[in-house]
Amino acid sequence: MKRGLLLVLVLALGVVGGCRRPARNQTAGKPQVVVSILPLKSLAERVGDGRVSVSVLVPPGVSPHTFEPRPQDVEMLQHARLVVFVGLGLEHPWGERLLKSAGVPPEAVVYLARGITPTPDSNPHVWLSPRNGRRMVQNLAEALARTDPSHADLYRTRAQAVIRALDSLDAVYRERFSRLQQRAFVATHAAWVYLARDYGLDQAAVLQHKPGEEPSARQVAEILRVMRQRGIRVIVVEPQLPEKAAWVLARETGARIVRLDPLGVATGHTDYLDLLAYNLETLWKALAGEGSPEPADTTAGKEADHG
Repeated sequence: MKRGLLLVLVLALGVVGGCRRPARNQTAGKPQVVVSILPLKSLAERVGDGRVSVSVLVPPGVSPHTFEPRPQDVEMLQHARLVVFVGLGLEHPWGERLLKSAGVPPEAVVYLARGITPTPDSNPHVWLSPRNGRRMVQNLAEALARTDPSHADLYRTRAQAVIRALDSLDAVYRERFSRLQQRAFVATHAAWVYLARDYGLDQAAVLQHKPGEEPSARQVAEILRVMRQRGIRVIVVEPQLPEKAAWVLARETGARIVRLDPLGVATGHTDYLDLLAYNLETLWKALAGEGSPEPADTTAGKEADHG
C-alpha cells in the first residue's frame, strides 16, 4: 500500500476513534505505555517493575526508518497513558502524524534522547551506547513518576538499579576498547556513532546514507580506497538492512563481516542490557581480531533484575 493512502486511512481512523476512546487518565488497571521500538520495551518493563503494561509500535524485524504505520497503531496510542519515543528524528515523520491522529497531548510523550549531546547531524541512535542509556533511563523514570505518582519512588529505585548495570557494562568495555590498536570500522549505516564516540572508535565510512538503499559503484570504490589506505578489516552489517555491498568490500579487502543488531530481534537479544552487551562484545572481539564473535555472558542484566 502506498504511504500516502496508508496515512489517509490512519488519519481517518483517528477522527472516527476520537469520539469513543476512553480518557487517558481513567484507563483501568496498569498504566498503558507505548514505546516506538523494541529495545525501549524491556527498558520500560525493567523500570516499571511489573506496574505498567508496555506495547511496541514498530513490529519485530522492521526498521524504524522504513516503518509504515497501521490503522491499529492509532487506537493503541489512544489508550496510552505514556508514549515513549527516542527522539532526534528517529520516529520522523510517522511518529508526529500518529500522535496527532490519536490526539496524544504533549505531556503524555517523553523523548528519551532529551539531555543527550547529539552528533552534529543529530543522529538518533542514542540507545546503542550505555552512557546514553543512563540519561534515557532517568528520563523514563521521571516520566513514569509523573504518569503514576503513587509508584514514583519505585520507578526511581528501579532506574538506579538499571543505571548501575549500565555503568558496570560501560566500565568493562571502556577498559577493553582502550587496549585496541585498530579501532576503525565500516558500517552499513550510521547506527554506531555514539558507541564509537564513547569508546574512542572510528566509524570510518557508511555504506547506506539512506537505510535500505545500497551505495553506488562510485561510493563503493571510495570506501574500498579508504579501507585499503587505513587497513580497515571490520565491516558492520545489520539484520534489517541489505548486505550486498558489504560482501563486495569484504571479498576485495579480506575484511570480516560482523553482524550487530540495533533492535535485538534477529539476534535474540530483546532485553536492552543484553542487546548492549552483545553489540559491545561482538564489536570488541572483531576489532581485536579474535575468533568468531559470540554474545557476551554479562551479569549486567542479572544485577538490574535484582536491584
